[in-house]
Amino acid sequence: MILGINASGRRAVRNDQGILVKGVTEDLLKHILIETGEPTEYVHLGGKTIKGCQGCLRCASDNICKVKDDWAEIRDKMLQADAIVFGAPIYYGTINALGHAFLERTFSLRHQARFPLTGKPNAILTVGREEPNHAEDYIKSIFRSNYMASPIGTLRAKGIAQCYTCGYG
Repeated sequence: MILGINASGRRAVRNDQGILVKGVTEDLLKHILIETGEPTEYVHLGGKTIKGCQGCLRCASDNICKVKDDWAEIRDKMLQADAIVFGAPIYYGTINALGHAFLERTFSLRHQARFPLTGKPNAILTVGREEPNHAEDYIKSIFRSNYMASPIGTLRAKGIAQCYTCGYG
């Protein structure tokens, strides 16, 4: 199974004409998953509670983060997946806070020489207008620190900034 993780906080909404408007990250991530031709699962971090690493070190003895939120369920899906496609919007030249918090929590998997994501195939999607693209570099560095395989591919797309959506700015 290929797991698609959408780090965007933006949820699909109906516009004034009743048309369901999704974000660019969601649309592209779902398209990538479909095109694999493999069984997939899609997870949207928007609406979930995912805190950043608290630095408490309670994970050091067993590689299990003790912070109680929605991260553990998705962590288990990551561990079971054959491959991961991670998509995130770019805010101010780097990954958004929700995606950052999610990836930061993989630190709990790194203690006592256990790296359960070792060799895991992956692909990276970033969406935004900022150049250079530090978001992609950040995601790669987290994947590399977890000994995941080099990305099979990366996709950069230009998205619609929030200020263009709301009409201000």
